[in-house]
Formats: sequence, structure tokens, C-alpha cells
Amino acid sequence: SFQDHDGTAFDPGLALEVIAYEPRPDASGETVLETVRPCVYRDGRRIQIGQVIVARPEKKKRLLGGRS
Repeated sequence: SFQDHDGTAFDPGLALEVIAYEPRPDASGETVLETVRPCVYRDGRRIQIGQVIVARPEKKKRLLGGRS
């Protein structure tokens, strides 16, 4: 079976390989933006680790003097 992770909250403990992080202004937390390669399971055992692109909140730029 195949497991797609699009739209799920990203957890570093998951058996996924992050191939890129993408800053997004609409992201409230780290979320799988796109599954590039799904996890593959056979007889309940993982035979392929998934590869994903993770969206993360865009960092706000700080102005001089510490103001945002």
C-alpha cells in the first residue's frame, strides 16, 4: 500500500525524508506541502521511506531597533 502525506502536520519523528523546507506566509506550523515519493508498505512493513516538501511559517523580517 502507498501512504501520501499531503496536508498532514509534520513531525520530525516520522519516517519521512524532507527534501526541502518552503517558507509560506499562510503556514501556521510545519505541514507537509507535497509528497514527492510516498511511503510504501508490504505486508505491514515499510519498504520505502517517503520524501516530502514541508511548508513552514515565514519568518517576519525585523527592522532596525527591534521593531517588526
